[in-house]
Amino acid sequence: MQRNWRKENKEHIKDYNQKHYAEKKTHYKLVRKRYYNNNKPKFKALRIKWTEENPELVRLYSQRYNAKKKALPYDLSADELDDIYSQFNYSCALTGTSKNLHHEHFICIDTGHMGTTYGNIIPLDGSLNISKNNKNPFEWIKDFPKYQINFNYIVSILSSINGLSVDEYKQFVYWCYEYKRTIEEIENDQRLSIEIWLSSFKRI
Repeated sequence: MQRNWRKENKEHIKDYNQKHYAEKKTHYKLVRKRYYNNNKPKFKALRIKWTEENPELVRLYSQRYNAKKKALPYDLSADELDDIYSQFNYSCALTGTSKNLHHEHFICIDTGHMGTTYGNIIPLDGSLNISKNNKNPFEWIKDFPKYQINFNYIVSILSSINGLSVDEYKQFVYWCYEYKRTIEEIENDQRLSIEIWLSSFKRI
């Protein structure tokens, strides 16, 4: 009977718990802190275990943090990351290898554009990621002509996600590298980079 009552009053219980927590928030924080301090080795072991079992999420959260520090969008979800990886068969988007994959920002966050978002991340071999670094991808790929066909496929995927034609997307990428933004400029204009680019050409 108690189980049925709980089932029929889910919202009431939820509201009560939220209100109770809000009133006792400081108390619960102290309880959690005390429990953590008394069990640090246990939490450290759990953290290490989770990190070892979830390397992709670790990298994703790290990149979100880096984008946040630069005041750029950092809303890439785990599902979106999985979706973009599936488009490249969970392999390097250029070489097709499945080892040592990095989450590569196609438009690097040093430009002050894009961020860690769906439509700006691709799986890339670690050595190629290091080689690309903060270079304009359209210029960088000229040193790797054997990957040009796969690169064109990457561009077609990203341009589609961003709602642009291939030619428009290429123009947008070059614009990002030509008109880099400081953190202060980003904070003063919170519009998405594509919105700024489109408005500069009076398209919106």
